Amino acid sequence: MSNVLQFRRRGASREVIDKLVKLGYLKRTLRHNAGAIEDALARLQDDLCRSQIISVSNQPRLDQTRLWGKA
Repeated sequence: MSNVLQFRRRGASREVIDKLVKLGYLKRTLRHNAGAIEDALARLQDDLCRSQIISVSNQPRLDQTRLWGKA
């Protein structure tokens, strides 16, 4: 039997977290909270859609492979 654990979330890169804090989507005190980071990314994406910078029809919900650290 294998004792390998697989985690659902990968850690976000420091650069992404710093940008979220700088833009006001994430509080600095929550920068290590994975749920808070996911919520901040979702709010950012919603704002970009509302501003018509990205389109929901051709943009899947947060391509986390590009935003999060390397696999």
